[in-house]
Amino acid sequence: MIKNNKTYFAVCAQGIEPLLSDELKSLGATFTEETKGGVHFDCTLKTLYRVNYETRLASRILSPLRSFSALHSKMIYDQAYRIHWEEFFTHPNATFKIDTTVQKDRFYSEYLSRDFPGKIKTPLFGAQKIKDALVDRLREKTGSRPNVDKDNPSILIRAHFSYENGAKCSLFLDASGASLHQRGYRTHTPEAPLKETLACAIIKLSEWDESSPLYDPMCGSGTIPIEAALIGLKIPPRIGRKQYGFMNWNDFDQSLWKSVLDESHSKILRGKKLPLYGSDVSTKAIQCASFHADRAGVSNTITWKKSPFQNTDLLVEKGTLLLNPPYGERLESGEDDKLKILYKHIGDTFKNKYKGNNAYLFTGNLEVAKWVGLRTSKRIALFNGPIECRLLKYQLY
Repeated sequence: MIKNNKTYFAVCAQGIEPLLSDELKSLGATFTEETKGGVHFDCTLKTLYRVNYETRLASRILSPLRSFSALHSKMIYDQAYRIHWEEFFTHPNATFKIDTTVQKDRFYSEYLSRDFPGKIKTPLFGAQKIKDALVDRLREKTGSRPNVDKDNPSILIRAHFSYENGAKCSLFLDASGASLHQRGYRTHTPEAPLKETLACAIIKLSEWDESSPLYDPMCGSGTIPIEAALIGLKIPPRIGRKQYGFMNWNDFDQSLWKSVLDESHSKILRGKKLPLYGSDVSTKAIQCASFHADRAGVSNTITWKKSPFQNTDLLVEKGTLLLNPPYGERLESGEDDKLKILYKHIGDTFKNKYKGNNAYLFTGNLEVAKWVGLRTSKRIALFNGPIECRLLKYQLY
């Protein structure tokens, strides 16, 4: 039987760890400890279910199995073999997959430059040794072996390799399965969409109070207003999702899971109106945003309009502006100058047409952001994947 050790790890975007720690406590975690890219926390099995269902900030929840030095292949095989895999693979049709991540820093390059027998030259080779150990142990203990399923495994294993204090591997069971940032309402997204979890973090960092207007005048596919609606109406972010990794664990409790769903759904504020607005210069973007809002069940509380950024018709009361303009992560020749013009236009519009509001601009291009030309009252470091970004606050007196 899989043990409920009450110790888990919530993965998140770098920079939002304090927000996630507070959220986990509000969901029932009894202890949290922040680290880069996530939060360790303790909780009951019921709270584990609740966190997976209700977290708006974590991308996945992991259950630690074992951490060990990973200097060479034999070391990885031996340590992985010691894990009691037979406790997890009791179902005859159980399948598995091992996903690998690596913390690439200067220590990683230094490690690769060394030369000794059996060195793990790539994390994928390390994952292969873990797979070999898992299969060999199960064959010895049970007389059979599970199959690998790359698309829909019943047991998902995460292997994380880090090199800061010598080569190290940490193994986890994935309690979430598919990434928790996937809410299920987005079917059409731009080239570089803002993940729902990061959109929620930006909303929370803006200190929007849910009673004053929130306006995204470059809304694209609508993620920011939709996530704000889900927050304000207390709708669970994955209300339509049916499958999670923990459902394939031996200790899955169906009645406990149902009680989590019932309690969560009882808190939904049906019929509440929120002052949420989204606009975009693109007709296609507004159609997409409206479609996504309908799929999310929040179409009645968001006003959409095809409109250029400088149009202030929607924001009739003082409120909060949230913008996620392009910032050139895929710059082509001449694009930098276009971005400078765009950001200068944003600054001029802030100054001339949005006085009295608090404006937040999220960008991964700090050089171009200087062209806004206004003094920031707050600068919050966040990461959008590997890109270091800033959430810039402008108080428009």
